[in-house]
Amino acid sequence: APVADQLWSSGVLLFGLDGYLGFRAADSTFQDNRGNGITLDAPVSAATMIYPAGIYLEAVDCGIHRNGGNGIAYRVGTADPQITRGSAIAGGTWDIYPSPPAVLSLADKGDEPTSLGHGQGLVDRCTISNNGLATGGAGIRVYAESEDPAGGNARDAIVNTRFVNVFVWNNGGGAFLAQFLGDRAWLLTPLVHCTLIGNGAAAPAYTAEVVPLQRANGQPSVGNFEWQETPSYYLRNRLFDSIFLEDPGNPASPDFGLNLSALLLGDNNPSGYLNNGLSIGAAGCRSYPNQTYLEWTDHAPPFAVTINLSSLAPEQFFLQPATGILNPDFDHTPPFLSVDAPETAVDFLLTPRPAVSTGDRDKGAHQFE
Repeated sequence: APVADQLWSSGVLLFGLDGYLGFRAADSTFQDNRGNGITLDAPVSAATMIYPAGIYLEAVDCGIHRNGGNGIAYRVGTADPQITRGSAIAGGTWDIYPSPPAVLSLADKGDEPTSLGHGQGLVDRCTISNNGLATGGAGIRVYAESEDPAGGNARDAIVNTRFVNVFVWNNGGGAFLAQFLGDRAWLLTPLVHCTLIGNGAAAPAYTAEVVPLQRANGQPSVGNFEWQETPSYYLRNRLFDSIFLEDPGNPASPDFGLNLSALLLGDNNPSGYLNNGLSIGAAGCRSYPNQTYLEWTDHAPPFAVTINLSSLAPEQFFLQPATGILNPDFDHTPPFLSVDAPETAVDFLLTPRPAVSTGDRDKGAHQFE
């Protein structure tokens, strides 16, 4: 779990105990803090309310840079010994509202009796860089504990935030690192039209990794990566239309850790669960090695300018379009999007993208016109 010093020295520390806490930020900077840029810490969230409970996060057009710990850190279902731990959610909210059937809901269905931000949280058009260079902190760090490390006290531990049009670079412990314990952890953290480059200077060097921890009974934890909201609506964890590049000087450097690689499965736009919700669906991305999923490539991205990873400017990672033709590796995307992410209609600079159905959206967060 994120160490205590990184929590209490955060630029923003959101601590949710049984109730509702919402945090919305726009055009803001979280920079040069000793700990994390933003921390969400939820030991327990009430789960019997018609009103939302949990920690809701919405960050748009924000920069999270040069913090000593992680850029954004989630700690769910765990706490110091004096705090009772229970089922918890961070990054988004849940509620039980009697819009039949009255079941636990993680989405904003539009009929909840509240004007508060609720449902799945959102990080959109943000930049996350140069965090944790001395400590191995990640750009995005997740820890979800659905049972005690010594065993027992099973509970739900849910992280529920979608990342769209986000640039993540030069973070010491990788761009995205998640760990979970038990078999009732849900990681609903899709990365859609994101650019993750030059992360993982601290060993082991990977752009992204998701680690099932060993349980007290000696068995590995089993994660859940999809949540059925209604008979036809799902919240899903996906890697979609994004660029993963661990080392811009060596495009053949592996991007995914062994655990995440084993969890990935090609997204074929299922109407129901993909592998019973036990896999992370993927399509339309760039990584090495080539995962061979739909519209996947391992070619080096055509960045338009020279890269300086220590810079805080995301423009250096904008793609250079091909002249007169579509680049088959970076201008083609699957003609579907199996996550609910309306923010993908525009790119990082709010330029409209083509319709999803055309399959002509460029990979990553932004391409020069």
